[in-house]
Amino acid sequence: KSFSQDLAVVQVRQKWGYIDKSGQIVIEPQFNQAKSFSQSLAVVQVRQKWGYIDKSGQIVIEPQFNQAKSFSQDLAVVQVRQKWGYIDKSGQIVIEPQFNQAKSFSQSLACIGVGENADLKYGYIDKTGQMVIDPLFNQAKSFSQSLACIGVGENADLKYGYIDKTGQVIIDPLFNSARSFSEGLACAGVG
Repeated sequence: KSFSQDLAVVQVRQKWGYIDKSGQIVIEPQFNQAKSFSQSLAVVQVRQKWGYIDKSGQIVIEPQFNQAKSFSQDLAVVQVRQKWGYIDKSGQIVIEPQFNQAKSFSQSLACIGVGENADLKYGYIDKTGQMVIDPLFNQAKSFSQSLACIGVGENADLKYGYIDKTGQVIIDPLFNSARSFSEGLACAGVG
């Protein structure tokens, strides 16, 4: 895997650890699975639970989560009993697990999903857990350059557009496919 914060994840004999840029093992392969470092912490799996280690390899948040994602903007998405919520770097739950889906924070907002199967809708919360953009969308991506790609409609009729951080539609949902903005541009397709 690629380097992140000067370390890369490596697998040796069915266990995962970390190497530095010289290729030296700096955190012994001991984890069932491991992800890249982000904000000085990495997600690791011990037995069937996920937790977090620091760059010395010490467990700083005990493996206790069904699933976990990397830290972004000082919060990480974790799954507890089939629901997603958010923890801080001390491991404290700061937004209760209540969402059917959740993405990492980006530009101070996180995309969350509520409802089941065909009724699943996406909206956005702030870092206090307050809903700031109601779950109205069939698809949604994280904010990038103050815009988020959203999808409306069902299956073959799904169309993508873009909203701002107030939920206002900035680019109408006209596209059959679309990606997030990067460097002022976004790839979007019709037909």
